[in-house]
Amino acid sequence: MFTVSFLDPVGGGELVEAREERVERAHDLLRRAAVRVGGEADQVGEDDGHVLVRVGDQLLAVLHPRGDVRRQHVVEQQLGATPLDLGDVAPARAPQLHDAPALNALERTIAIATWLGRMRNEHASARVFEALTEQARAAGLDAATIATLHQFRGEELRHGELCAAAAVALGGQAQVDLGERAAVLWHDDVDPLEGLLRNVLSISCLSETVAVALIASERLETGPIALQETLRAILADEVGHARFGWALLDRLAPRIGAARAERLSAWLRLAFGHVEQHELRELAPGPSPSRAATDVGVCDGDEARRLFYETVETVIVPGLERRGLAAAWAWQRRVFPVAA
Repeated sequence: MFTVSFLDPVGGGELVEAREERVERAHDLLRRAAVRVGGEADQVGEDDGHVLVRVGDQLLAVLHPRGDVRRQHVVEQQLGATPLDLGDVAPARAPQLHDAPALNALERTIAIATWLGRMRNEHASARVFEALTEQARAAGLDAATIATLHQFRGEELRHGELCAAAAVALGGQAQVDLGERAAVLWHDDVDPLEGLLRNVLSISCLSETVAVALIASERLETGPIALQETLRAILADEVGHARFGWALLDRLAPRIGAARAERLSAWLRLAFGHVEQHELRELAPGPSPSRAATDVGVCDGDEARRLFYETVETVIVPGLERRGLAAAWAWQRRVFPVAA
């Protein structure tokens, strides 16, 4: 059952709610004038009127109703689970772990789940870069930039295969439920360039920069040479993905201007909240169950969370401040779009 809440422009902006069992009907209502899909009323940003659009706990859009209802497009969305099976490629790529420690059943199960979680996240990132490629094309960016984003998609797919191979090497199956697709917002309330910049901030400058710090730390703790090499290969690409966003901000700086920088700073409130909730959801608190588990890729959740906050506060926020964005203000006033 989907609850659709929307502002009825004919009825003077009255909030109207309807319940639909069929998602197609719910989407039809959304297309007409929806403010949210699913969940409780959730007003975000008391000073700028941001309103969330959700299906269940999936963030679909953020609207900016300033006198009217403006619908946002979602580049990608999928309701329900999506299976991913890399059993046709992972076994052939599974590394030999002759130098891996002996694992008990619990350690092995957690290690396999860790690598399968990475496999899932890498495929989600591939979908994100696919959507970002289309957005860059719509924003009129040059062919080389668009080709680079397309290349990033291929790199993320390769990362997924590497993680699947590691799971197989540990005795697992290269199968995982992708869950609901992450939504990449099209941002109809601003021009295509500003919409692209919002997503570049969220994806490259925030998420990918955090990924670089986390993977670098995990690689240092990993024992078997083959798993170190897996993380090294992934890390090299993730560094490129993060640097891309920072370099693009620098290159487009003359086109940003004061007004756009102010709007992007406001957007960062939501972007910071989203990346924090995502990382805390992925990084379960508590230490690794053992040194042996750490050796094969299971991270210390408490240490990873500490590193996340350190990266945001000492790398990301200062970097964005140097580029004229009010990142410290946005981080202190971050809002949380998706329930943890």
